Amino acid sequence: MITQEVALKTLDDGTIETPESREGSVVLLYDFAPEKIDTGEKSADRKSNAALFREALDDLVARVSQDFPGYVQLKLTNKSIANDVGFGQLYQIFDDRYSEPRDRMRKTLDRLQFDEIVNLTTLHQSLPGDRRAYNRLITGLRKRGFSISSVSDKTKLDEMLRAFTAEDLSAYKAVEFAAKAGLIKFSESHAAVLTRRDELLTRLKADPVFAAFETLHASGHRTKTQMLKEIEAAPKKNLDADLIESEYDDRTKELKQKAFFTALFSDELRFDEVLSFYDYEENDGSFATMHKTKGTGIENVLLVIDEYGWTTEYDFVNCFTDEVPSTKRDIASRKLLYVAASRTKKNLVCVRLMNDQAELNRISPYFPQAVQVKRASD
Repeated sequence: MITQEVALKTLDDGTIETPESREGSVVLLYDFAPEKIDTGEKSADRKSNAALFREALDDLVARVSQDFPGYVQLKLTNKSIANDVGFGQLYQIFDDRYSEPRDRMRKTLDRLQFDEIVNLTTLHQSLPGDRRAYNRLITGLRKRGFSISSVSDKTKLDEMLRAFTAEDLSAYKAVEFAAKAGLIKFSESHAAVLTRRDELLTRLKADPVFAAFETLHASGHRTKTQMLKEIEAAPKKNLDADLIESEYDDRTKELKQKAFFTALFSDELRFDEVLSFYDYEENDGSFATMHKTKGTGIENVLLVIDEYGWTTEYDFVNCFTDEVPSTKRDIASRKLLYVAASRTKKNLVCVRLMNDQAELNRISPYFPQAVQVKRASD
């Protein structure tokens, strides 16, 4: 067993901080998940139960947050934060395509020049009253060749920039709007993304093997084993077992690439989500993730211990045992939970929506205090 001692720091005035100044608190606040629906329709029940669980968890976090104002909410997955702060759909598009979506999001969106539009929008929203923002806005536009020489030009500019937030634009429609208005000029990197998209979609549209693979996948046969069984039971045109065996990984990647480009440029993805993403990137606010707190300490933390549907990657219940972790998932879960909890410098509030009493009995002994936070109607 390793015995850890508190490392006291030297303060600016040369004195050593006292042990008392490092004392804080740890508490577990919990409630129980709603009873699961069981109608016999497994797929529908799974979606309904997931929605009910998420709603109950969000409600629990909201109630706890009211009692701990100023605490930074630290969640264990980027996906949960994305939903909370308004870019859940955008995150899901990248999460479906890439294993490390956060690394790809900013790069891809910048290549498509969303950063330029967001910057223009942000500067415009600082007006009136911020002369420096106005000067930066005008200077930036003039460098792009946008003519501003009269009062009417300024009025026209104001109307165009208001349209980004006043109109319910889809994400890429906002880019096209900005280009057509002369607010941005398409860059080479932007054109390269469009070329890659168009070449891929054109190639796949003319590929009968991909079309057959996509149809089979869409019918619910998502794994290689499932596809092979279905083809054996009911042979398909343009698709056989040998093709599945040799091309399954490549065809699955093509499916993801097509879905990614289709969703990213779809009218279903709103520009508001892009604005929310960039706002979160620039301003931590009251939320944080492991990505944004790496190597830093936070005075008071409200840590939400939940897998958020990532049960194939994490199982935080298994962190609360004296047994040595043996699986990759258990090791990853302990590492993430430890790093998250160790971000706290003073007071740590852990929040968990328990699935049942057995789960509570397993987790609560590891905390000096565990308190149920009941709903007002309970």
